[in-house]
Amino acid sequence: MKSIVITDNLDVTFGFRLSGIESKVLTENDDVVKVIEDFIKDQEIGLVLVSETLTRKNYDEIVNLKLRTKGTIISILPELGDKFSSGIESYVSQAIGIKV
Repeated sequence: MKSIVITDNLDVTFGFRLSGIESKVLTENDDVVKVIEDFIKDQEIGLVLVSETLTRKNYDEIVNLKLRTKGTIISILPELGDKFSSGIESYVSQAIGIKV
């Protein structure tokens, strides 16, 4: 089984390609749902990872597609941004008692 990443971030693409996972770069204007459906038709693909920013526009359709699809797992990749860094900062602050 193969995996594929659908994202709008080139850095994410390079990281997954270095680990041997195929990736496709889209923009928010591309039809993400159609691209996912095309990958689901490929029997060799068992995992489709989609970036959070690309799912925002068509979230309901993608969740519905996740529920209807058998044989292929569709997962949403969370974005690493302010939420991530503030979460790390709070863990560090709790652990050492100093605000970072």
